[in-house]
Formats: sequence, C-alpha cells, structure tokens
Amino acid sequence: MVSSPAVVCSVAQKSISLTLEKDTDHKYQIEWNITFGGDKTEWGPGLYIDSDDTIFLAGFTESYGAGLYDAYILKVSKSGEIIKNITYGTADRDYGIGITGDEEYVYLVGMTDHNTVGSFDALVVKFDKDLDPVWNTTWGGISIEHCCNIALDNARNIYINGYTYSFGAGDCDMCLVKFNSSGYCIWNTTWGRINPEELNFTRHISQSPAPKLYV
Repeated sequence: MVSSPAVVCSVAQKSISLTLEKDTDHKYQIEWNITFGGDKTEWGPGLYIDSDDTIFLAGFTESYGAGLYDAYILKVSKSGEIIKNITYGTADRDYGIGITGDEEYVYLVGMTDHNTVGSFDALVVKFDKDLDPVWNTTWGGISIEHCCNIALDNARNIYINGYTYSFGAGDCDMCLVKFNSSGYCIWNTTWGRINPEELNFTRHISQSPAPKLYV
C-alpha cells in the first residue's frame, strides 16, 4: 500500500511518460501523466522531488541537444505542467542518469566522453533551481567510469557512486567519490575483488541522519 503520493517514471522508445499515482481505498488513481520526447530515443532514469513538490526528471536524449546524446532535465510542477526543460552536453556523448537537490540547487550525475582521460568519465553538474548551470566537473581514469547515483550531506558535499574500470583491484570495481560544494574532488574509494565482476556495481546511495553513507 502506498500511503503518500508516489511518482512513477516509465520509458518508451520514443517518449518519456511521467505519471503521478496516489493510493485511494487501496487502488491506484492516475492524477495526471505527461510525455516528453522527439523522433528518436529519450531515457529518464533520474527523479528528484523538492520540498515544494516540484519534480525534476533527468535523463539523456537523442532527439535534442548538441551531440549524439545529451543530458536533459525536465522541471515539472506538482500539477503536471512542464515548467522548463533543458539539455546539457557537447558534440560528443553526454548522459544524465541521477539527480538530487536541496533548497537552492539541483545536482546531476552521469557520464561523458568529451575531453576525457579515458573512454568515459563520470560527470557532475550543479544547476540553480532555474536550471542554469553553476559548474561542472568530471572524474575518471584511463578507462570507463559509470556513475549513476548522487547524494548530498548537510554541508552540501556531493557523493556519487557507480563502477570503475580505471581504479581498484579488479577489472570492474564499485566506486564512491566525494566532492565539496564547489565541485572539487575530496576523495575517492573503490571496493571489489580481483575478478572482472560486473557485480561490483552499486545502484543506490543514501545518507542517514547521522554522518554515514550507505551504498
């Protein structure tokens, strides 16, 4: 049973459908739904809802933007009206995957192959609530970094996680990276075994009220 409104994001090949569903008498009632997309492929894996119930949907698009794939953010009101949408990217491939925020800013995590050391680097971009970029930074080594989750602490330090082929004990290890509020990398760590295991890949990151992280 869902005791409070929940947002469900579903992806089709050529559009993104964002649906708000609420439990009423143990039944799901669709309050509204919207689609967003062009004549190619859009994906929307990232979702963040702020304290005003404004919804931020993040993903990547093949239909719009400057490159083969560009990151995008869709800002939607609690009544389902699209307030703003933006793309962010270069002439290369830029993917938006995870998103979070606070009372003033929105933070996007993904990956890019633009001006990278290796094949793909992790990408972090900070936006204001009007979706104007404040800064961007990348993190990576000589191979592939794939980071898809992002969290903040009370000091606005930023944590991203995913997997890395550049660092660690094996071919593919879990990674966790911390940035300060200005986008400077403070530390990174990896976890994994020597075997080339894709299982050394985390899909979630969260912070407890105490100063602890869980991945």
